Amino acid sequence: LSQSIPWDFHGRVGGSNPSSPTMKDLQRFCRSFFVSISLRMQCYFYILFSPLRDAYYLGSTWDTLASRLSKHNMHHKGFTGQAQDWAVVYSESYPTREEAYAREREVKHYITETTVGYWLHVALKRHSVPCQSP
Repeated sequence: LSQSIPWDFHGRVGGSNPSSPTMKDLQRFCRSFFVSISLRMQCYFYILFSPLRDAYYLGSTWDTLASRLSKHNMHHKGFTGQAQDWAVVYSESYPTREEAYAREREVKHYITETTVGYWLHVALKRHSVPCQSP
């Protein structure tokens, strides 16, 4: 980082041109610096499991997984706040928040569809004539 800034900590410029940086120079540097950070930012879709609740939780974040997991394991009023034993059992990384969130919605939709399909199958099976074994 210090190599990419053409002036020292006190605003003086080293080298053959001793001019002070302008506000435009500072804005240009900040814009390129933050764009490069945002391009490298990782976003995640993740699945947590709690043995205490015997439950899964699906989510997405642009925070680090470790930081997000610690927030889930804090005591709070939300779904994951009921137990402090959540662990990441699966994760996928994406370059943007939108892609990570889209994956979360896709998986949640799939789970809902298959869960509804499963319970419909169970209900229909309950009302049908049982198979006779030979």
